[in-house]
Amino acid sequence: MEVLSKLAELPLLTLAVVLPIIFSPLAYALGEKLKANVGWIATAILFISTLFVFDVAHTFVSTGSPWLESYTWVAAGRIIFDFGFLADGISLAPALIIIALCTATAIYSIGYTSHKHAHGLYFFNYMLYAAGMLGAVLATNVIEFYFFWELMLIPSYFLIAEWGYGERRRVAFKYFIFTHFGAVSLLLGLLGIFVYTGTFSLLEAPALARQLPFLTQLMLTVLMMVGFATKMALVPLHGWLPEAHAEAPTPISVLLSGVMIEVGAYAIVRMILPMFNITWTTYEVMMITVLVAVFSMYYGGLMALAQNDIKRLLAYSSISQMGYIFFGISMATSFGLAGALFHVINHGILKGMLFMVAGIIIHQTGIRDMRKLGGLAQRMPITATAALVGALGIAGAPPTNGFMSEWLIFEGGFSATHFPNYFAFSVVAVVGSAISAAYMLWFIKRVFYGPLPEELKDVKEPPLTMLAPLVILMVAAVVLGVYPAPALNVINLGVSTLFGGG
Repeated sequence: MEVLSKLAELPLLTLAVVLPIIFSPLAYALGEKLKANVGWIATAILFISTLFVFDVAHTFVSTGSPWLESYTWVAAGRIIFDFGFLADGISLAPALIIIALCTATAIYSIGYTSHKHAHGLYFFNYMLYAAGMLGAVLATNVIEFYFFWELMLIPSYFLIAEWGYGERRRVAFKYFIFTHFGAVSLLLGLLGIFVYTGTFSLLEAPALARQLPFLTQLMLTVLMMVGFATKMALVPLHGWLPEAHAEAPTPISVLLSGVMIEVGAYAIVRMILPMFNITWTTYEVMMITVLVAVFSMYYGGLMALAQNDIKRLLAYSSISQMGYIFFGISMATSFGLAGALFHVINHGILKGMLFMVAGIIIHQTGIRDMRKLGGLAQRMPITATAALVGALGIAGAPPTNGFMSEWLIFEGGFSATHFPNYFAFSVVAVVGSAISAAYMLWFIKRVFYGPLPEELKDVKEPPLTMLAPLVILMVAAVVLGVYPAPALNVINLGVSTLFGGG
């Protein structure tokens, strides 16, 4: 108990974000000597950050009070620049999955990069990338948020360009241009918040922004949504995602799909809903956002169904799954929002697991074309079991975690009586889930069942460093499917602040 009381006195969120940044040069310096084993340094630091974030989450659930760490950097007349880190019911869901998945994927990276080059530089960028994502969802200041938003982009660009597949440098450049275009639009919107409200603080801005004229709110919403929708890869701003996810090194594909694109969803809930809720719930805006959500669901799902490349299938699946999350947010109900935030966690677990499966298959067979695979369940039963759990989760089938979050999202749609077309769009969304089941079961059948090609007779399971994180995620997917209360307890406390619990 004394240890816990001492921990409560520490700035745990600050340490969780800053430690990976501080220790990233150490990973770089020791890379040449330790090779892939330098990844254990990254894993240890990220694991410490994970413990800190989980301790904060435990305190939050126990007390019901947000955890805030605040610092004053500049205080000069009208310009007061406070920054810090906030853990509440909105930020904790993405923060938990970000840091946990980054830690698990760091272990996976050790086995994956064993035959790669420049291990120190890889884990240097990896730790900065993790810190950028975690800092973005905990930030309390729009400029601080933007700093971490860019910190996500730059290391991930180098990770794709240096350690990716195929035309990795062209793909990385396309990824950079697309997402930086979104970032510039976002920056204009964030600066507009300061111009019109006089504050950079995400804690003070919502009450002030709600008083702005409708057209001003609409302008800022559009500017910020371009940035957030690009990060989420919602149609039609999805052009960067299929190639980036497919050609990135697999551990980075895990993070790109599992957590990074969901930071955009978090940002909508953190900024746009509290600041511009009246604008967001007008009929015209809802019609546009719901159409984008449904179209993303169907486009991503149908494109996934048409793929032969294992990573491209999962990449297009991510577009479809972001459509589900955006549908929950667009309906602006407590059920929909809770489902969307829960799906942020669940999609991170499920898609992280499936990209790990894809990486294992490529690592062990050298093949990514599903037409050349088959029967791998005979040789890789653990990997096959994890793939099946992940596929059922993406399809929204019980007893996986994907079932509960999709159920809440659809419940949110059917309860959105303030939107005249709520019932029709909700039915369309539910029907669209059949496409998810189709492409995931088609993936399982082609890769793991049927005859085993002669050249794959000697294939075996991967090293423990690649298998252990996969098993951990598989267990998490089932546990959260059977017992979702711990995650929903955190999320519901955040939802109640936005919709009064109704």
